[in-house]
Amino acid sequence: MNSLRKHLSYANIVATLALVFAMGGSAVAANHYLINSTKQVNPKVLKKLRGSVGKTGAQGLAGAQGPAGARGATGTQGIPGTQGLPGAPGSPLAAQASSAGLLASFPAITLQTVKIDAPEDGFVLVNATGTAFTESASCNPCSIGMRVVDAATAAKSPDMLTDVGTGAAGLFRESGLSIAFMFPVKAGSQTFTLQSGTGSTGLVTVLNPTMVAQFIHEGSTTP
Repeated sequence: MNSLRKHLSYANIVATLALVFAMGGSAVAANHYLINSTKQVNPKVLKKLRGSVGKTGAQGLAGAQGPAGARGATGTQGIPGTQGLPGAPGSPLAAQASSAGLLASFPAITLQTVKIDAPEDGFVLVNATGTAFTESASCNPCSIGMRVVDAATAAKSPDMLTDVGTGAAGLFRESGLSIAFMFPVKAGSQTFTLQSGTGSTGLVTVLNPTMVAQFIHEGSTTP
């Protein structure tokens, strides 16, 4: 005990107390931070602590496709384009050939009439048939002709002629007549007549005169 007292001094006591306080302060620092914000640190120090930016990483996989969006509003109508060039002429839709009529000096009578409505400009094809007949002794033979006339324009088809009769009275003689002719027409109602004529003195008639008219859409005609 006396030996311990010999070593106790003011300096030893102060040193011991300082050591105790130092150890106690470390314990406090372990549970309480003295720096709570980066504002308390010098910016130069912060820059060094953060370090430089690292390399860009590899691109990740593409994500799944998202749902389709709502349909947008309809745009305004565009400006009409310029008109195209005219097309090449089409192939003729109708063609015919004819010769001059031969009944100019014959007295003509009307045998039949037909009417047709043309929906537009175009053509009307007329087919006509009949049978020339005589039993006259004066016919040895007699000539008779038949033609179709457009009542609106007075255009005529070629004349179809035939001869009948042998000069023997009371003997029936007959011969067929037929015409097919196409008339250019305007839109609207059209009338066509079937006429016959003869320059002979004997009596010759046309039996069963028949006409059929058919409209054909507009095309080119070849004379």
